[in-house]
Amino acid sequence: MGDSDMLYEEGLPLGTRIRKFAINSIEIQPGLFQVTHRGTNIYVIVEDRITLVDTGLRESAQVVLDFIGNLGRSPSDIDCVILTHNHIDHMGGLAKIMENSKAKVAVHRLDIGEREHPPALDSRFREAVERLKNSFFSVMPKDVDYVLEGGETFGCLGGLEVIHTPGHTAGSISLYAPKHKLIMTGDMIRKHRKTLMMPLRMVSYNLDVNLESIKKIAEYDITTICFGHGLPLTDDVKTKITALIERKDS
Repeated sequence: MGDSDMLYEEGLPLGTRIRKFAINSIEIQPGLFQVTHRGTNIYVIVEDRITLVDTGLRESAQVVLDFIGNLGRSPSDIDCVILTHNHIDHMGGLAKIMENSKAKVAVHRLDIGEREHPPALDSRFREAVERLKNSFFSVMPKDVDYVLEGGETFGCLGGLEVIHTPGHTAGSISLYAPKHKLIMTGDMIRKHRKTLMMPLRMVSYNLDVNLESIKKIAEYDITTICFGHGLPLTDDVKTKITALIERKDS
C-alpha cells in the first residue's frame, strides 16, 4: 500500500504512524493494528504469530478474520487471544475465532465464569441483561489456557505485561508494552474528545476500585493509551491521567 492509500487521523501528533485500511482499522505502529467494529476495538498484533486483544461482538469475528486475510496471513496464525474483560462486546467473537484457529485463550481468573450484575445496574436493565446471560457466558471456553492473575508477560511487542486493573469488572486487565510505552486499558478508561473519563457506572463493577486501578497505571511510563472504544491517545497522556485522578479525588 502506497502513501496515496494512507489516511492519517486528525488530532494526532505529526509522525504518529496510523494507517487506515478498507476495513475500519488503523496501524498504531508497525505490526500493531486496531480494528474497530460496531464501536468496539480489537487489537491485532502481527509478528511471527498473531495475538489478538479482545474479539469484539460475535459478528466482529469475521471482520477480524477478513482483516487478517487482507494482510496475507491465515487464521491458523492466531496464537493467542487475550481478553481484557468478560463483557460481550469484547469477547463475543471468541467462539468463532477459536473455530477457525488453534488459539489459546488468556483471561483473568476473576472474569472466568458468571459474574454478578454491577451494583449500579438499574433495575430497568436487569431483564435485558438476563436475556443476554446465556449467550454472554456461552462464548467463554470451559477450559481457559492461561488463567491470569497479573504480573505475567506475553512475548509479543517486545514483552507485553499483564496488569490487574479491576473496577469495570473484577477481573479487568490492562496490557503494558514498556518497549513502546504503550498500554491497552480495555474499558478501564473512556475518552471523550481529548478528555479521559471513568467507565459508565451502570455497567461497572466498582468505580472506587477502578480509580485505584487508574492510579496504579499512572505510575507507568506511558505515551500511548489504546482504549476499548475510540481512537488511541498519544498527546499529554500522563497529564490527562493525572487530571482524571484529581477530578475524581476532589
